[in-house]
Amino acid sequence: MFKHILVPLDGSTLSEKAIGIATSLARATGAQVTLLHSVSVASFAYAAPLPASDELYDQMLDSDVIKATNYLKKIETRLHDCDVKNVEVKVLVGPAAEAIEMVAREGCDLVVMSTHGRTGVARTMWGSIADEVVRDTNIPVLLVSTRHQIREMAGCAPNFQRILVPLDGSELSEQALPVAGALAQVEGAAVLLLSVVPQMVAVGADHVTDNRDAKADRYLNSVAVCVLPSAVD
Repeated sequence: MFKHILVPLDGSTLSEKAIGIATSLARATGAQVTLLHSVSVASFAYAAPLPASDELYDQMLDSDVIKATNYLKKIETRLHDCDVKNVEVKVLVGPAAEAIEMVAREGCDLVVMSTHGRTGVARTMWGSIADEVVRDTNIPVLLVSTRHQIREMAGCAPNFQRILVPLDGSELSEQALPVAGALAQVEGAAVLLLSVVPQMVAVGADHVTDNRDAKADRYLNSVAVCVLPSAVD
């Protein structure tokens, strides 16, 4: 069960698509939520003119930290209104991916973040950050598509009805099973385990395909014990 959920935000509406799911999970589990925003010199790349001195740079950095803190405080209030009481706000100076990975190591057991952030170049950067976090963080990362329909936070309804878990037979792919089981338990969702069997086109291929189908069925039944039995389709 999740006890500490990290939600990185860049201040955009797209990044906030992760908030609804994080709120739902926190309400159901009583988990602590840490809201994180990182401030770095990269954010000044979109400002003109660039800082002309170290003093001006420090002033701009301090201003961004204050703005980020105020922004996260507003999100914190929204979570409190949804009965998520244990909320922490963190603003760090440095590259976003490094900030996320550092905070994630401080007792977090789930990262919930959107796949993209702001528009334009910054949107691409946030997508790259999400990819880096998935690669380098050793705790589960739940990526929320920016196509995900935003739910009103006041409703705080469960966000999952069915959870799809594609498996290729490897131990690496099976690492998703305990997380899927935990999500299913929290949300009351069903879990669908999927293994794709390539179709062969050749003489006698039907027999081979049937054997592969049967083998895939046995495999899925064997790994289903890693997920809540009542939740598996």
